[in-house]
Amino acid sequence: MRPAAQKKMGYYPTPPEIAHIIPSFLKPDEKGKVYRLLDPCCGKGTALNIISQKLSEKYRFKKFKTYGVELDLQRYTEAQAMLNHTIHADALMETRISNEYFSLLFLNPPYDWEQESEETYYSNSTRYELSFLQKYTEKLRPDGILVFIVPFSFLSRYSCCSFLTSNYSHIKIFKFPAELYKPSKQIVIFARKQTLPYDHQLFKTISELKEEEIEEITEVTRPFYELPPSNILKEPRFTSVRFDPEQVAKEVETHGINIEEEINPAIGLTDSIRPLMPLRKGHMALLLASGFMDGILEKDGKKLVIKGFTKTDKTEIEETDDEGNRVKKTIQKPKTVIRALDIENKKILTIE
Repeated sequence: MRPAAQKKMGYYPTPPEIAHIIPSFLKPDEKGKVYRLLDPCCGKGTALNIISQKLSEKYRFKKFKTYGVELDLQRYTEAQAMLNHTIHADALMETRISNEYFSLLFLNPPYDWEQESEETYYSNSTRYELSFLQKYTEKLRPDGILVFIVPFSFLSRYSCCSFLTSNYSHIKIFKFPAELYKPSKQIVIFARKQTLPYDHQLFKTISELKEEEIEEITEVTRPFYELPPSNILKEPRFTSVRFDPEQVAKEVETHGINIEEEINPAIGLTDSIRPLMPLRKGHMALLLASGFMDGILEKDGKKLVIKGFTKTDKTEIEETDDEGNRVKKTIQKPKTVIRALDIENKKILTIE
């Protein structure tokens, strides 16, 4: 990443003017109730919040839930007040997010190279923009809508344009208004997620677009894109693998420190559940081998600590095949092993 971009962590926030225009291109479908909107590079959460608020105002009987990921701690803190769900993480490396759960992917990623080299057909260099698009396309549900803000140069990169045209249909491209376009030459790409066979003509048309051929983005009176509804029966997984001391402190305050029984409940028999018929020796052996009866057993004043497990015995044999060749075979047999600690006599008994 170049020094200027490194200083800002590649952060180029979406201008509010653009965020206010984007919702005019979108509308929820008629039957859905809940629509999840995801921004993996949410910054302070301003842009996604504007999009959600404008959609909510226009479609009052629909519910729009916002999800944001932000790496910078200060911006993440501010985003918490703007969005419904936020996580502090590196969006490429530290997130665990359900696939195919989101109606809208709003993506304004860091702009730069992961590796300083010119891209070729065989190069391993990958633009940040493409890395984010590849990872988060999986999170967008089929027919979900992509709103992608990137530099104009994205279109001319073979790998970038190829991925876009192979995974999205109904692609429309607009550039920022003149006064906003000059600094970074940013464009807005709208598209619908749809896996398609490679279309060389579409790829050629988009990759060879000239700046002067692209219209400036303005509000539209008739939305082009219909948002598919999200699953309302189950919340998506939306977590960070980053260790957050503050989050751990909150969990301890809520649940306490000793939660071993909750996450690893004791295994054993209970008087509240009884089989209809007495267990046979084979049943008991299976229970012991599975570890279900591990623990302290007491009978006639004698205490034993029981541990059951299964090991594999291997036996090698030599045979002669039909062609007269000597063949070695390994036969594996599972064997139940029970170890018991006699507490009183301080002896370990092994039963195989």
